[in-house]
Amino acid sequence: MKQFREHLRRDPHDHIAVQKLIDQDVAANPEHKWHFRAGDGPAGTVPMLLVHQTPFQREMLAKYGGTIVGMDATYRTNQWGLPMILVVVASVQGSVGAI
Repeated sequence: MKQFREHLRRDPHDHIAVQKLIDQDVAANPEHKWHFRAGDGPAGTVPMLLVHQTPFQREMLAKYGGTIVGMDATYRTNQWGLPMILVVVASVQGSVGAI
């Protein structure tokens, strides 16, 4: 099991492993948009930032994102402790929903 986890990790340094995964996704899905800031590691003054947007998300944001009603983040909801950010917008019909 440990060997399998090490294989999945791809690199002992998280920022390099994440960049490799992004590069793989970009090669397979060039229409996906990524923004990645590696952070400064143990110093912890600049946190890692990872943003991913699919064509569907981009389309929904363009269609309904003229007015953002709210934005919220939930932390420590996954095994990596990364935040999940929810964006809530008003649709053209006036209803409110998440994208």
